[in-house]
Amino acid sequence: MILFQGGHGYEFGPGPAADQVRGWIDDKSGTLQNHMDWAIGNFGGRNAADLELLSTIVYADRDLLGRAQPVSLDELVRMVREIKPRLSVEYVKTSINHLDGMGLLLAFQELQVPSLALRTVPG
Repeated sequence: MILFQGGHGYEFGPGPAADQVRGWIDDKSGTLQNHMDWAIGNFGGRNAADLELLSTIVYADRDLLGRAQPVSLDELVRMVREIKPRLSVEYVKTSINHLDGMGLLLAFQELQVPSLALRTVPG
């Protein structure tokens, strides 16, 4: 952990076994390297708070998938904010939509119920 002007944060870098891990990855057919490149490309620039939120959203999504419960955007936001109450509704919604757009929310994709906030009334 390191001290920044706005608080504490993390700095990551290669560890003492980095060369051994690289060799192990090179022995694989490139699939693992592709997955790692994808993860680093999509999440490597995120800070710890963002990563915590995104992992909480995925956790809630998988919990819902396991229970086969339909969920609206508003309900998923409510569930996530029960775990992370300091985060704004809009920030959580934006993060859910981002993960959903990446195809990472399995229950939310399969069981989606229109959110009341997004529903239009025919007229």
